[in-house]
Amino acid sequence: QPVPQNDYYARYDIDKHPENGGISPRFTRKFTPNPASPSGDNTERQFLRVLQKVYQTIEKNEMRLEDQDRKDAIRNEWQQLALVIDRLLLFLFIVFTTGITLALILPGYYAHMREIA
Repeated sequence: QPVPQNDYYARYDIDKHPENGGISPRFTRKFTPNPASPSGDNTERQFLRVLQKVYQTIEKNEMRLEDQDRKDAIRNEWQQLALVIDRLLLFLFIVFTTGITLALILPGYYAHMREIA
């Protein structure tokens, strides 16, 4: 079913595929060149070119920040896993060291106690 021309969304349907390099027509409509000024069109083009470069820089920065956040989240998960494994290995080390120490000391202690008794 066709959308009536006076519909709110029909006016901004052209924003889906802007022809001026990605700048929304809603934004560029505000900057119309002055007909009395011959350099107005050139100034607007330069301004839009700079604006497009700023937009691309912001997009690249956002992508870089998202990538950095993803890497930081993965790094934090690995650090948490390493902390758990480190504590587990410390616990096993203490248990085995204590067990081996007792296994070496107790037979001599019991043999010495038998000799005394």
